[in-house]
Amino acid sequence: MAFFHFPAFLFFLSFLLSLSTPSPSPSYAEEDNSSSSGMANIKDICEESLTNYYNLCVSSLESDPRSFKVKWKDLPKISVELALANVSHTHSYTRKLLENTTDPVARKCFDLCYKNYGQTIRLLRSSLVFFDNEDYDAILSRLWPAMHNVSGCMDELKRKLGGLKLALNRRTEISKGLTSISFALVSFLKV
Repeated sequence: MAFFHFPAFLFFLSFLLSLSTPSPSPSYAEEDNSSSSGMANIKDICEESLTNYYNLCVSSLESDPRSFKVKWKDLPKISVELALANVSHTHSYTRKLLENTTDPVARKCFDLCYKNYGQTIRLLRSSLVFFDNEDYDAILSRLWPAMHNVSGCMDELKRKLGGLKLALNRRTEISKGLTSISFALVSFLKV
């Protein structure tokens, strides 16, 4: 198994989330939209998909070298894979929180998040098999509940532990952004 530097990964994802703002600048209209791969298309597809996480969309896709070697229609699959990696790490982190927490309110909250992240992993993995057949309805039918599982965790964290500044809050915000981006990109591709 390859070495993975988890703190660096967290810093990178925190940086990506800090870049996520709802609206892009309109300067991309001047770029050449005719090419079928490359950096310009990352910005184009993130803009045209109308995601609420434009900067996170661009930054996350640009962080994956494969994004520069594929046609634009392959970017949504890469986005789902990035979301899956993030959600998998957050699931492991939540398990550790659950194992090390004795407070009953926090345990209940972490348990819900742990279960939701486990379901989200299964949904994201199962969505990946439908890209080869371009069955976008099947993909979207898995991404929708995946997004809502992450949102459910976020809502629970705010409701039960609202005043606490937990690392899990930030991780959950990033997971929500990445799953939402995946949904927006696949929806755009379907049109």
